[in-house]
Amino acid sequence: MERIGQSDVATILGRLHQELKSQTRDSKAEQHQLMRKAFHYVTASLHQPGGGSTGGNMQARKLSEVTHRVLQELFALLVGDNGFAPPRIRILSSALVRELSSGEVPYFFRDNFGGNFDHYDHNKVVYFLPVLSQLLNADLLIKNIPNLVMWFTSESTSLSLKTAALANLLAAVQRFPNVLDQDQHIRPMEAQFCKLLTGASLETRKTTSTTLFGVRIISSSASCNVTEVDGTPTRDFFTCMNNSYDYSEDQLLNVHIFSSLYCWLFYLYQAQLLETRKRQSRDDIVSKLEHYGLVHGDAKGDEPHNQPQAGDKSSLIGHFTLDEEFREVVISICLRILSQVELDIVRDGPQQMRLGARYVISELDWMREFIEGVSMEAVRILDLLCLMDPSLVTRIFPAVKKVYERTANRQSGVVFAAVLQFFVNHGQHVIFDVDPVLHHFFEDYVSVRYRQQLLAMSTLLFLTTNTSKMLLHTPVFPKYYPAIIKLLVWHPRTLAEEVLPIVPAMVGPSSFAELFHTLLDLPLTAAFMEQYERPDEPHADAQMMRLGLDRLSPPFKTVHQYIMRNQAGGVCIWEARDEAQLNMIRVLWNSLPVTPRVSSVCKLVPRFLRVYFDVLLNNAPPECIERVVPLLLQRFASLYPVDFFLNSVHTLIIDTLQAIFQQWPAFLMSLKREVVHAISTHLDVQGRLLVLHLCWIIGELLRPPHENGGRAGIAMFFEALETLAYQAISVRAPEPEEAHAEPKMSKMSDSREPEKGQGSLEDDHSGAADEGDHVTPEAVKVEFAGEAVFSPRFVAVITASLTKLGTKFPEFAPRVVLCLLKMQQHYASDFSDGVEFVRDRLADSLQLLRHSAISSSVYSSSTFLGLGTDRALSSVSALSSLGHLSHDPSTYTSGAALHDFELPHQPPSIAAALADDRWEGRAAPTAGAAQSTAPKSQDARRG
Repeated sequence: MERIGQSDVATILGRLHQELKSQTRDSKAEQHQLMRKAFHYVTASLHQPGGGSTGGNMQARKLSEVTHRVLQELFALLVGDNGFAPPRIRILSSALVRELSSGEVPYFFRDNFGGNFDHYDHNKVVYFLPVLSQLLNADLLIKNIPNLVMWFTSESTSLSLKTAALANLLAAVQRFPNVLDQDQHIRPMEAQFCKLLTGASLETRKTTSTTLFGVRIISSSASCNVTEVDGTPTRDFFTCMNNSYDYSEDQLLNVHIFSSLYCWLFYLYQAQLLETRKRQSRDDIVSKLEHYGLVHGDAKGDEPHNQPQAGDKSSLIGHFTLDEEFREVVISICLRILSQVELDIVRDGPQQMRLGARYVISELDWMREFIEGVSMEAVRILDLLCLMDPSLVTRIFPAVKKVYERTANRQSGVVFAAVLQFFVNHGQHVIFDVDPVLHHFFEDYVSVRYRQQLLAMSTLLFLTTNTSKMLLHTPVFPKYYPAIIKLLVWHPRTLAEEVLPIVPAMVGPSSFAELFHTLLDLPLTAAFMEQYERPDEPHADAQMMRLGLDRLSPPFKTVHQYIMRNQAGGVCIWEARDEAQLNMIRVLWNSLPVTPRVSSVCKLVPRFLRVYFDVLLNNAPPECIERVVPLLLQRFASLYPVDFFLNSVHTLIIDTLQAIFQQWPAFLMSLKREVVHAISTHLDVQGRLLVLHLCWIIGELLRPPHENGGRAGIAMFFEALETLAYQAISVRAPEPEEAHAEPKMSKMSDSREPEKGQGSLEDDHSGAADEGDHVTPEAVKVEFAGEAVFSPRFVAVITASLTKLGTKFPEFAPRVVLCLLKMQQHYASDFSDGVEFVRDRLADSLQLLRHSAISSSVYSSSTFLGLGTDRALSSVSALSSLGHLSHDPSTYTSGAALHDFELPHQPPSIAAALADDRWEGRAAPTAGAAQSTAPKSQDARRG
């Protein structure tokens, strides 16, 4: 879409001004379309129409003048008679006034009655009030608060003005709660709330008519009682759950007030809520300290000195105290609604409701969704009241528990999440074990109904709100993370930003290995869920038959169980390494289509892996890090075959391996068999980059062992590098046309190179830096794999690593010299692209080995790696022997917080108590784990 500039906005506003000024059309349809287009232009433009100044350029002045004229016409339209403009045009006019005013008070509100809306025609004020609540300048809204209270509490005010006044009053409560006065504003409003909540009419009018030949000839109206959802007459006070044929004014206001209760209570009485939570946390912590004998009993009476002052009008936290009479009315209305939720819905027939122009929903389905929303709101209000006064828990808890036992299972999940939040907040007051409810929620509910959007959003909101509490006191994250991952896989575009902050909580001593495989298998999970977890089983069976797969075969059952598991700790195919099961996974990889959902999941996996590795490298103990290295080597060649996914994950695995071995170089000796095995098994086009970096790591970071028994491990590494060197010279020399094609094939590795600063590979093979095109692994189809693997860049790294081993371990120096001489002889007659760099590197290496004593002293020097030395030698050629320099790992840095690695092993602890007592009812915690970034590999070179 083209960018909308000042001239476009001025043109459309000029057309609108002429249309509003003429008022010649009998039909308002074209006028409405023109106003819609003007609203789109104003909101989509980068320029603010109301911000033009007289001192600006000509275009800005023109826009400012036309804006002023349009505002005049809009005001005339709003204050006109009822027949002057239909409601849809009046509503759109008020929205245009808000946008054209740029947040400031419109001039005609200041010029007419000083902005006091009580002097305006009350029939027109309804269209002005939406502007009040959306202006950045709140002076006009604050000035009319007495009018809003008067209009809502007055008996003579129309219904539309009362509802508009309530909406604007709630906007004032959210933005500036302390500008309200308790006696003049709050108490009158709450008295009216009580009156309408408990005193709404229980009667309604039912109109019946008789039609003949499609014409209504007889119509009669009779009075009757409102009914419950099951059709029985209402015997208690009216609520929004009651059925009424024609809703009266007090019944409609009853519904509006109930919808506004949570906002009213939360913002006005937030100081009372926070003070109660602080006192409860303080008492709990002191009791724990007394248990360990760290404090005396008189410490419990200490009061904090930073309590909010009641007269502080500038605070954005409401400092008022909730009236007990009003609180009792709210509790009674919520308990009444929860009792109505248990009733069965009874409708007269299969009636249909039309929403908009096309969408049709049955009245039964609409009632179910309405009941879920109402019951969730009632539980939220009761939860808030119990947070403000914990003494109410014993009274309210049985009613909420009854909702869980009787209705939570048959709804979409929003009620279940609200009930679960209530149990987590108040279960300790009634000694209620929430673990069975959590098991029911994640094992039997979320894992089965993961397709429902409302359930997914409610679950993620619950987890992000209670991250620390779930981590400290429940096994949700390490045990039920597969069920949470299902939500991400099925809703990748909408839930990725919600799941990413809680990934650190899933990483722990018992789950990090299985979680690594789970994250890598997310594309397979998405493809499998789309093809084989559909409700239409015949389609799935036909798909299986077309692919030649047997749904009843043991390998498929095991793979299905692994992919769709609901708890951690089950069967992990990658740990079992059963060949039949691995073959089944490969068949699924190649047969399942790459749908848009699978593509989205493939793009998300690297982001989640970066957070995973960041937590692991910065916080996990070394023994856990050591267990991860074999997993990285194992899964490098076992990934979902999508080009961009392979490239991203390969780069991330290599960067992580570099960071691990630079931080813990001793792992090379403890994991020598795994590293050597990876060098031999990944020696192909796809795994060449991994082997290249492993060779560099061996030469760069391998240290002489402290005991003589470690020499066998050194010999194993040397023999692996020596074998690679001889394999490089054993392949036949390429033909001229192949020599030109070889660099093209070797470009694949450069698409997955680590960034600069992550290792001295940039220096070891700088001659290949110009080979930077992206070639996917699937696109590389070559007949001679040797030429594709042993590129000049690869041979240069092998040469450098052999040289480092030969100088650091003199017993291998003769064999290294012999090997390098044979390589020099082989490449002396090779004039392919890039081989000149290999010959220079071989000459430098042989020169270093002739002076092994000097080279060894250089490697063992602790001052040579200083910044000043690097600067002094910065003019040395990149092909010199200094490119072989080794060094010690850099220092360790701390990482993110809030994950399973930081939990105490023997609870209870004071840290757990502090985290438990944090109030988490308003927003998700902003822990350092939510800001986790990719693992930062330590620089392999200084300077």
